Amino acid sequence: MRALEMLREIESEQVDLRMAIHERIHHYQNIINQKPASFKAWKKSYRFRKKVKQDYKTALLIKKSHELLKIWYSF
Repeated sequence: MRALEMLREIESEQVDLRMAIHERIHHYQNIINQKPASFKAWKKSYRFRKKVKQDYKTALLIKKSHELLKIWYSF
């Protein structure tokens, strides 16, 4: 009985984590796809966008590893 409760708790946390990761990825995609108005604005935002791309790749990696763990524990 206790194990079932723990399993349900873990599943609900995974859903929350999955939603948070999905929202973060969507947020990063929006930032990456923005077009700055001028070259000066683009130059200013370059470092920020570079960091965002790095965070975006990390979020995608977390998403993939999360899905792999889910597949692994389903056996």
